[in-house]
Amino acid sequence: MSEGLAMGNPLSPILSDIYLHYFETKLFETITFPFYVRYVDDCFVLLDQNHNNNEFLLSTLNSIDPCIQFTIEMETDSSLSFLDVFITKSNDEFMTSVFRKPFAVTLPPHKCSSHPPNQKLASFKAFVFRALNICSSSNSLSAELSYLKAVAFDRGYSPSIIDSIYNKFIKPSHSEKVSASSASYTIVLPYYPKVSHQVAKILKKFGFDTAFSPVNKIKFTNLKDPIDCHSNWGIYSISCKCGLGYVGQTKRALKHRLKEHENYVKHKELARSSIAQHCWTSGHCFDFSSAKIICKCSSVYDLDFWEAYHIWKNSHSLVNDFSSTPFFHDIWKQFL
Repeated sequence: MSEGLAMGNPLSPILSDIYLHYFETKLFETITFPFYVRYVDDCFVLLDQNHNNNEFLLSTLNSIDPCIQFTIEMETDSSLSFLDVFITKSNDEFMTSVFRKPFAVTLPPHKCSSHPPNQKLASFKAFVFRALNICSSSNSLSAELSYLKAVAFDRGYSPSIIDSIYNKFIKPSHSEKVSASSASYTIVLPYYPKVSHQVAKILKKFGFDTAFSPVNKIKFTNLKDPIDCHSNWGIYSISCKCGLGYVGQTKRALKHRLKEHENYVKHKELARSSIAQHCWTSGHCFDFSSAKIICKCSSVYDLDFWEAYHIWKNSHSLVNDFSSTPFFHDIWKQFL
């Protein structure tokens, strides 16, 4: 398992977590930590002052499983980052604040973007919520809120929205408490400025809450050249000028199969083609230019079934002999 698991497999996260618990059990048999936390593959530990040999710690970690190798980062100036938390040691206390990587860029939608207002402000709400949960002092919280105000101003908003969001977190309004407790139905509508808000006000009178979803304004068409129908394969049909038709299957491009049918008719090969039999016995002509694929199959193994199905379904108007098609069990006829 330590050699890796398939990405996207639903069991992979569970098995990985189980293995890391086993890995930690082996580690704790050798080293005891005063404090140890882990999130996925990031660990934050405190070392005993009498057992702070970094080289021994790293060699012990990397000796448990050769396929899992760790790197170690020590505190600098009594500070260390863990995930999005910046931890600073001051005397006998640990102070925390929000940490961002130097080149990290996380910008909310611009005020002029055509997104519903609640979605525009969602990122700011998340930023303020994170600041409230991470910042351990009023100074670090004030610094973080000032940074968020600068971001809001840069994105076209008034910096006061940060104060508004902050006040709602620490002092929920009475209306929010009532709306949270009252049961109502939510309707999702596409967001069009002005119009959507007017519709939401009308629905509110009837006890409906409204959520908006952005409208995709940029649409891409298929830029590829269309594939000629006669270049596809699958189940095909050809019409005769008398009104009857023919259904068959082909694993190649339809145009190649049509060429074979034309040759069967031309050389009067009646035993090889129901189309040739019909043309020579009735004097009628098939319109090969009207041939088309009526069923595209995902696998060549599906051809027999779908050919038999379409012949059975249209047997009253075909020149095909149903007995020559692959076996089509009667049980299918009850469902199709």
